[in-house]
Amino acid sequence: MKLNVSHTYDIIYSLGYDCACAIYMLKYGLRTYAGPFDWIKTPFSLNDDFQRKIECILTDFKDFLNQEDFRFLPKTPDVFNDERCDYYENIKTGFYFYHDFPVGIPMEESLPKVKERYQHRIDRFYSEIRKNKRVLLIWFSHYSFLDNNLQIKMCNEVCKKFGKQVDFLFIEHTKNLPIGKIEKTLSLSSHITKYSVYTRKWDAKGKLTTLGQEEICGTIFSTYKLHLTKRIRLYFVKLKNKLVKDNLQT
Repeated sequence: MKLNVSHTYDIIYSLGYDCACAIYMLKYGLRTYAGPFDWIKTPFSLNDDFQRKIECILTDFKDFLNQEDFRFLPKTPDVFNDERCDYYENIKTGFYFYHDFPVGIPMEESLPKVKERYQHRIDRFYSEIRKNKRVLLIWFSHYSFLDNNLQIKMCNEVCKKFGKQVDFLFIEHTKNLPIGKIEKTLSLSSHITKYSVYTRKWDAKGKLTTLGQEEICGTIFSTYKLHLTKRIRLYFVKLKNKLVKDNLQT
């Protein structure tokens, strides 16, 4: 299925639900910068996860990385795990950090670098949203619907925070839809676009894959574009990274 639309933005950031959104954005050339929500999630309901992330934005990420709030999080053996990192939970915010703390290094030793990295992402997140006219925040999930009223309320709060329109894209799994079918919700708001699609896909071991039904999900992501100047910058960043990698291998 093809969507006969195209949307261009100056800057696009992921709101989660988890790392799949950032991976899709990278795959389709939408991820100019790393964002604060690219790799984190909570164990709570989708509504709670979404609300907590929006509240981080509204409160300037208060209590986001206090050392006393972190505790070690054991890995679950029946799902894919990042073996390069130890897992930690922030017990105040509820966020799980899966891809930030190098394995085997005490949390108090690695946290300063983690804090520095996230503070840089947070500062740039606010700066980019404030200075760019066309801004899009994307939420992608393999799980059930967010509450429409909560979406509208929290999205409007973000617009109020920045004093301008910020657009939102929601792509949500719907179990009753045939694979390959896309439904668009038209009644939320002029700055909120919501697609329902069957996103889930399992691997040979019966585990839910990170990206799910890539072809149909990619159909939606591919209708969104970055402004030409951002695409040029992204091209040179990728080229620089490739050259660095090639030099390290020679």
